[in-house]
Amino acid sequence: NNQNSVQVIATGSSHAFGQAFKPGGPWPAFKVTSFTQTINFADPSMRIELERTNPDGAIQGGGGLPLAASQKQVQAVNGRAAWNIAASGTATPAPNTADDRLLMIWMSPMGVIRAAQQNNATVSGRTIAFTTQGRNIKATLNADNTVQKVETVIDTPVTGDTALTWEYSRYRDFNGFTYPGRMVQLQGGHPILDLIVSEVRPGGGNAPTHTPPNVARAAATSAAASPAAPTVTLTKVADGVHYVTGGSHHSLIVEFSDHVVLFEVPQNDARAIAVIEATRKAFPRKPVRYVVNSHNHFDHAG
Repeated sequence: NNQNSVQVIATGSSHAFGQAFKPGGPWPAFKVTSFTQTINFADPSMRIELERTNPDGAIQGGGGLPLAASQKQVQAVNGRAAWNIAASGTATPAPNTADDRLLMIWMSPMGVIRAAQQNNATVSGRTIAFTTQGRNIKATLNADNTVQKVETVIDTPVTGDTALTWEYSRYRDFNGFTYPGRMVQLQGGHPILDLIVSEVRPGGGNAPTHTPPNVARAAATSAAASPAAPTVTLTKVADGVHYVTGGSHHSLIVEFSDHVVLFEVPQNDARAIAVIEATRKAFPRKPVRYVVNSHNHFDHAG
């Protein structure tokens, strides 16, 4: 297909990665009442407008559930610049999401074929393999050459190398344009997005071909700068108890006669190691013997 852009309209569910109610369980679901994705493959650029609310049935928590009111999210990417758009129309830079959003473009049913053509893909039977953004991508085709599945591996702080998969099914005709009627994104084996497509507009919609100036500046700064070292601040709150702040999330050090215990080492390797090193510096003669996690969510188990 030679279309340079496509707009997809759907409903379904979105899910909070790493926020399972219990270890090994699925990521908690939000009900997506409106999903509009507009992609321009030439830039590349993408805009997603999504409205979500509480799921039907019982709510067990995780990911910020239950919601007090429905939420609208507007996400955009244009090349290496990514941003979110508030209800007021204000663009907030989100440079750390650029890779994920570009990956979403190149793992889409149309995008994966374009990316394969642009990146010297190899073909074996119904499997197409290529590398883009430093990631190995594998696409599996149906007998009619429609895209059935697209797979890659991403890095996450808790599970390390983690499978990221898009599954496409229920292909049908959308006003002369063949496209999946269902699209499911899975991360770590559980759904992240599960969408039922209601409308497809080839060449339709407006992806963000122009980047807001503040977003462009943030993208340039992020590309040029080394990651900032986490800030760790210890505050004594009682004998043998220190509160650890300086970033999200916070931790607690509890001192015992011959060791210390850390309550929470959150978020990721960088934050967790910084907290551990600060603890060792404050208590050089007492090893960190235990870590206590308040619960199983990944942001509390860096």
